[in-house]
Amino acid sequence: LSLSTSHLSMSIALLSTICCLSLLSIRFYAIWNRKASASSSKGKTVAFLHPHCTGGGGGERVLWDAIVHMLRHRDALNIQQIVIYTASSGDTNISDIVQAVHARLGVQVITSDMQRYLRSVPLLSHWITQPKYHPFATLMLQSLSAIILA
Repeated sequence: LSLSTSHLSMSIALLSTICCLSLLSIRFYAIWNRKASASSSKGKTVAFLHPHCTGGGGGERVLWDAIVHMLRHRDALNIQQIVIYTASSGDTNISDIVQAVHARLGVQVITSDMQRYLRSVPLLSHWITQPKYHPFATLMLQSLSAIILA
């Protein structure tokens, strides 16, 4: 019994170390990328990973309110483009998505040049974030699946 407990402890320690190193490498890459992009005169590209961005929940409402705010203030925020990574359910055309959001949430996203600043990218493997594939530790495994998906 003590042998399996020590193996479990070592496995947990190894997993924790891998997670910490991964987070640190992501952080250092973000700092490096920020410095590299600060020297360029282009605007920023903001991306959202939301497989079900046309749903009617509170998370979708927050997402689209944020997008509307960014579109209205894109010059002040120096935003060149907003990208939404969404499920490939057939309605990946940004105009269709915006119409569905307006119908479900009542959020008016339409601007005169929306097609130039807002686009969607279909996720072909979004199914890995579905709760039915994670029968235990659902939130943790969904989060890890979303990292893999991204």
